Amino acid sequence: MLTKLEKKYWDKAQKAARFLQVVPFVRLIGVNGSLAQGKINARSDIDILIIAKSSRIWTCRFFSIILMKFAGLKTSKNRTAGQICLNRFITDKSLCIVPYDYYHARDHSSMVPIYDKNLYYKYKLENRWMKQYIKWPKITKRLIKESKALKKCRNFLEWFLSGSLGNWLENLAKKYQIKKIKNNSLIIPNKGIIIANDKTVCFHPISKSKLVIREID
Repeated sequence: MLTKLEKKYWDKAQKAARFLQVVPFVRLIGVNGSLAQGKINARSDIDILIIAKSSRIWTCRFFSIILMKFAGLKTSKNRTAGQICLNRFITDKSLCIVPYDYYHARDHSSMVPIYDKNLYYKYKLENRWMKQYIKWPKITKRLIKESKALKKCRNFLEWFLSGSLGNWLENLAKKYQIKKIKNNSLIIPNKGIIIANDKTVCFHPISKSKLVIREID
């Protein structure tokens, strides 16, 4: 039985997924972190993992961030509680979560899909390393109903951005976002996990993991 706060947060996560399903090259949207583990409090945000089509991760991330800002759902410096944190993007050809430690095993083994183009079980297989640290929990998907209209819109955008124009936009989106990441005021020297490449984009300047990682293309 969900608490009133949990229900409110799950409703907001699914609301975000209904928006995000129109983003070109989205293949899976999942909730991880405290909400997926049933450990939220009034100060918690809503952590979201997105799996994008390979070679379009930066395009997918760019439009996802813009859409969440436009919808008033994204976390900001002054507002995090109950807001959407797009904390990790990976691709459908690079499903393995890194780094390998207990913190990431706990957070990402509990990921609950709310939108899925048949990738969740492949995701579990690629991340079987997590079993070294934690027993994989039983997950009940909370999938939204896919909108036919938004699906058509997303398919058109993917077709339009599939060729040379899409490659140009991907490179432009990558340069823009990497510059934003490098210049982010939240970055603290020798702390946090920041990965920004064509397989994984993860911005955790303040992380519970004991590891410190900087991998920026």
